[in-house]
Amino acid sequence: IRQAAAWTAGRMGKNSAPLIDLLLAQMHKYQPDCSWEWVYAIGEIGLVHEQVMPNLVSRLEKTVYGQWIMAHPENYPGYVRQLLGLLEKFGPRSAPAVDLLAAILEEKADPELQLGIARVLGATGPAAGKAIPTLEKMGLASKNADLRKAAQAAMEKIKAKAGAIDEKK
Repeated sequence: IRQAAAWTAGRMGKNSAPLIDLLLAQMHKYQPDCSWEWVYAIGEIGLVHEQVMPNLVSRLEKTVYGQWIMAHPENYPGYVRQLLGLLEKFGPRSAPAVDLLAAILEEKADPELQLGIARVLGATGPAAGKAIPTLEKMGLASKNADLRKAAQAAMEKIKAKAGAIDEKK
């Protein structure tokens, strides 16, 4: 029932905005059978108030660093990918996640995780500028060609968007 309720809320999109606090609370509980549905619903409803993004960042941090029971990225790679996909979808509004993403990028050697983070940082744009040194370091040091390409693409997007903003001033 919980899965169906979360899925339905997501399908209703912005019309489910009054449910966002309940969905955030449910997302923070350990419910492996429907954790993905909470994240899906939140993504479809959107950033309807200022506490949505900090909650997503907190969930990502606790999942990646194993502070959530049984939720190490090794056990939940799909869940981490889904959280990263949501941050990528929110683009520049994911700026509050940049510090955490840069730290994870530096500390975790999982190429799939690093690829996802590079995509989020690129989508975030100029606000991810402080992550450029980490992307450069990762891009130059990686033996993984896909990772080097993703880091380069992210840096180009961050710099290109920053240049476009400067030109408008």
